[in-house]
Amino acid sequence: MKNAVILKSSPTNGTGPEQALYFTRSFSEPLLVIWCGNIIARDCCIARAGARARELAGRNKPLGNWDIINIRMVDIRRPDPKRDFAEGVSVWPEKNTEAMIDEVLAQVSAASAQKECFNNPVVEGTYFKEITWGSVPPLNKFPFLISYGDPAPSNRTTHRKGVKALGSFKSNVLLGILDGRLYVITAFLDHVTNDEFVNWYYYQKDYVRDRTTIYNYIENNKLQDPFYEQVFKPLFLQKAIERKFIISIAPDERAKPDKFARIEGNLEPLNRAGNLIFNIAEKENPHMQRLEEQFKLFDDGLPAPADGPDAVEGGYFVAQRKVAAITPTAWSIGTRPVNKKRY
Repeated sequence: MKNAVILKSSPTNGTGPEQALYFTRSFSEPLLVIWCGNIIARDCCIARAGARARELAGRNKPLGNWDIINIRMVDIRRPDPKRDFAEGVSVWPEKNTEAMIDEVLAQVSAASAQKECFNNPVVEGTYFKEITWGSVPPLNKFPFLISYGDPAPSNRTTHRKGVKALGSFKSNVLLGILDGRLYVITAFLDHVTNDEFVNWYYYQKDYVRDRTTIYNYIENNKLQDPFYEQVFKPLFLQKAIERKFIISIAPDERAKPDKFARIEGNLEPLNRAGNLIFNIAEKENPHMQRLEEQFKLFDDGLPAPADGPDAVEGGYFVAQRKVAAITPTAWSIGTRPVNKKRY
């Protein structure tokens, strides 16, 4: 009995544990039943047992209890897979140090880590089943490129213990539109300092090497504006003095709708049609690999980080506006020809 699928296919229609196992007990003796495992799917044995325990906990004479403990947690009383993954600390540091946890998680996919260590049954490919990797046309063929950055508010790359990266991912994607296709040329997606985030714009400029124009944007909604004004503006100025070159940066102040709706509505149809192309020359780039992974883990309720796809959507929106602005509109000037054969 490995999972709920086996239970569903049983002749007892999922009541096997009750009918075949539970009643091997004695009525006259108390019985303690313990289910121990991970929530690896939305409908699995542990999820069903936990739901039953919560039902029994609501009786006048409570009989059940369900504790969900992740390998790292912010608040041990309130499991939160996304926050625990980003900001949590080891719940058993005497046994599992931060370094040990990092070493293990580095060897598996984010999907596996979420299921096995954070009781978060994410499903790969719910919306973005496959990402198309293909060749990118020469950059001088693009009328322009967009370097779009999405900053995370944290300036830390480690825990206070100096091990694990914290918070949301910072991201910067370089993309362009050509012949109806959106090309993700290269990307940065990581936990870095604000200073390194600003450096990413210079790295993108060096990557392009003046083969076409780059428009540089940074996400800056109303909540982010004070941070942009007080932190990033001085950093860009300082970096311009150091490098003797000014990166002209424009804040994207769009009042953005819900993140899930934007990514699903704007990028999923594009990807399904084969018109969202990742640069195959960058396939071994760990930042691009993280970006692909975040796309594949994208799901209802955003159970896994989606900072990379969010930056791609932001850059795509800006690029579409630029394309519309530079595309000439057809005008008809002069008198309409007269058909002499008409009466």
